[in-house]
Amino acid sequence: MELAPGSFGPLDLFVSLNPTPRWSLRFGEQRVPFSRNWLIPESRLSFAERSFATEEFRYDYDIGVLATGLFLNEHIVGSFGIFNGAGRNAVGNDNVDPLFVARVNGTIGAITPLEEGDLARTRSPSLTLGGAATLDYVPAPDAYGFSSGEPVAPLPIVARDTNGNGRPDGVGVLQLEGDVSFRWRGLALDAEVYFRNERWADIGSGQPAASQFAPKSRFGGAFAQTSYFILPARLEAGARVSTAELSPLAVDGRKRPATSCVDLGNKPFPCELPFTDRRSELTFVVVGHWLGRGVQVTGMYSALRYETTNQALLPWSREQRFLVQTQAAF
Repeated sequence: MELAPGSFGPLDLFVSLNPTPRWSLRFGEQRVPFSRNWLIPESRLSFAERSFATEEFRYDYDIGVLATGLFLNEHIVGSFGIFNGAGRNAVGNDNVDPLFVARVNGTIGAITPLEEGDLARTRSPSLTLGGAATLDYVPAPDAYGFSSGEPVAPLPIVARDTNGNGRPDGVGVLQLEGDVSFRWRGLALDAEVYFRNERWADIGSGQPAASQFAPKSRFGGAFAQTSYFILPARLEAGARVSTAELSPLAVDGRKRPATSCVDLGNKPFPCELPFTDRRSELTFVVVGHWLGRGVQVTGMYSALRYETTNQALLPWSREQRFLVQTQAAF
């Protein structure tokens, strides 16, 4: 369950069937298994926040069915799912196409828990390689561009049926992911790369003259992080770098924070757009552990940079973030 300001509702709510020890079927609301880091429960994170690249490219919770198979004594795991495509707690669909996802990963060496860090101090080296793909059809957003006005001024999308088929326009989205994880004697290394291709068809050119735009179709992102237990099972230190190209398209019902934009006629209109088109991050973390991961005290520092083609036009482009968190999970 999630309890947050203004909202209370289920996150993981599903029925799991195991017809054989090797196969399982899960029906209900669950995490879409695209990013490996997104599949890690919050209670098993070492970094208090996931990388910005993960948050940009991952999918959220969604309602659907997921089939998973285990092979070679769980050293190979494959999954295929069909989801609603509208995001968490949405029983209706905002388009006519479902979200398809496929994921496979293989482990060389010991099987390790799905978590950040190597709390168990894995005795033999363990290497896991994985990959995932999604295919989705997302409704066109209310606006295109970036709320900073750089590099593309926010433009409202007025024409909603540019292909004349009687239905609101949509954007086809293909995403690919690759990941690697290594664990050995308290050392953890993790990295993921993301790629997204968006097919806007004639949505940009089909707008009125004042609102026409040429959408970008390809976006990429990546992160790499490492951590080590300075004191076995007690004190962990880590660092992370990440970068991501940001799309004005909200994927899988994950709405961005609402901002106020001004159109070319200086009229304000509501929009949900990123600040600018690229963002990078450098993060350092120190974590104290008690009772395994039962109690964690985390101190984290992040240096964030907002980037664009004309950096001089941004009113501000850097942010420093300090975070202290106490977490209890039993």
